[in-house]
Amino acid sequence: MLHGPAAAAPADSLAIAADVAEHAGPRGMPVPGADRFQHATLSLTLGLGIGIASRSPALALGGTLGLGLAKELRDRRVTRFDPLDLAADLVGAAAAAVLVHQLVR
Repeated sequence: MLHGPAAAAPADSLAIAADVAEHAGPRGMPVPGADRFQHATLSLTLGLGIGIASRSPALALGGTLGLGLAKELRDRRVTRFDPLDLAADLVGAAAAAVLVHQLVR
């Protein structure tokens, strides 16, 4: 049985492998921008929900961006503020606003 740092190595390796697998594409290669894709698609989904419920493209855009900004401000305390995550939120929110505009006219 291993003790000390050598005992922790297999557990650390499993944690790293699980993290990579979570964002792995074909043949286990990491997917670049997986986090930003998640930001954009969640903003799209939230924006559609807000926009359809309110029948307002402006609320779809503003409400979703407000949530994205609040999340990034929270991240600033935990890790760091990432303006590219906020840009991905803007992409999803803008797409939601366009779709809501088309649906409610």
